[in-house]
Amino acid sequence: LVVEDLAPGHYYFVETEAPFGYELDDTPLEFEIVFNQETQLVLTKENIVIPGAVELTKEDEDGAILEGVEFELQNSEGHTLREGLLTDEEGKLFIDDLVPGSYQLVETATIPGYELNSTPIPFDITLGQTETVELSFVNEFSPGSVGLTKVGENGETLEGAAFSLFDAEGNELDTGLTTDEEGRLVVEDLAPGHYYFVETEA
Repeated sequence: LVVEDLAPGHYYFVETEAPFGYELDDTPLEFEIVFNQETQLVLTKENIVIPGAVELTKEDEDGAILEGVEFELQNSEGHTLREGLLTDEEGKLFIDDLVPGSYQLVETATIPGYELNSTPIPFDITLGQTETVELSFVNEFSPGSVGLTKVGENGETLEGAAFSLFDAEGNELDTGLTTDEEGRLVVEDLAPGHYYFVETEA
């Protein structure tokens, strides 16, 4: 903006309305017009962008909140902006000073019993955004495995015994599980929980 025809003296500007998406700064911007000033006095005043916020909620497959999962904040090109960000006791990670742009959160370390999921979680902060961006992210359980050995009365291993696998509620998860020539069968990729085998064929 240009103001002309000012007599020599001391003046100041006061911002009364900020551009959309920027914080109002009503700090006086002082200047002086000197006697016989021949060139235009040039002033510059910066406005701070209103920051945006993001909140990530971390849960497991059963909906339990996960504290202590570590993330890093990256820009959309994958360059690290902040690291060592941890979810709190409510399973939440909150960042409230982001300028408009495209970002992503990447899990860098998880807690025991869970699988690390390093899939980037993208999100955008727009100019003038007042609502917090809400994200949710699930960690899968680290799978376990069980091995069963079928033996006869004299301790010899038995091949060809068939079993079904059930969970604690009695749901049949797998059937036709058969012991090999060493009398063993193995089931992998089991989530934490209670299970039982039932022999279906001797």
